[in-house]
Order: sequence, then structure tokens, then C-alpha cells
Amino acid sequence: GGIGGGTGSTARGKGCGLGRLSCRRAQYLLSILAMTMLESFLRFARELPAEKLDEVEDALAAIMASFNQGDAFTPVEMAELNRRLQVSDPEYASDDAVRAIFGKSFSE
Repeated sequence: GGIGGGTGSTARGKGCGLGRLSCRRAQYLLSILAMTMLESFLRFARELPAEKLDEVEDALAAIMASFNQGDAFTPVEMAELNRRLQVSDPEYASDDAVRAIFGKSFSE
């Protein structure tokens, strides 16, 4: 029996204190509980067959791409943001204008 098997010695009488679980199985379960989600994911991915790992890698690549901060704004939007940051005396909406749009000013 491997880690998941029930053929090891029982925790009872061995000092593990987890009922009928083998000490090895109890240690395995406790190690999983101590893992972060990322560690758990990596362990899961390492155990996948190659043909399934490709699918997981593609999904993870898509998620990572969605978090890429460099693509947060289009070039046109970045140009406009940079232009606005260069204005030495920017104008802001009055409290009345903000209140007309949002129903209250930001200072309320």
C-alpha cells in the first residue's frame, strides 16, 4: 500500500492519535492541510500525465496573461494618461458637478 492505501499500521497503538488512519496516511493528510493553494496546485500538476499537463499549462498561461500589467491599457489610453500627467495645473470637477453625477461629492 502506498500513501493512500490502508495497509499500513493503524494510528491506534502507534501514537498518531487519528483513529484508524495509518501514521503515514495521517502525515500525508496533515501535509496537504499545511500546503498553500499554490503548493497544492504544483503537486497536482507534477502528478499529471504529459497529455493532461499541456491543458493545465495552457490554462495557467491564459490566467497569467490576464494579469499582465503591461497590457492593462491600450497604447492610445497610455498616451492619454501620459498627456494628462504632464499637465502642470490640472482642472478637477467641482463638488457640485460630482454631486450631480454621483449623488454626493467625494468629500461627503
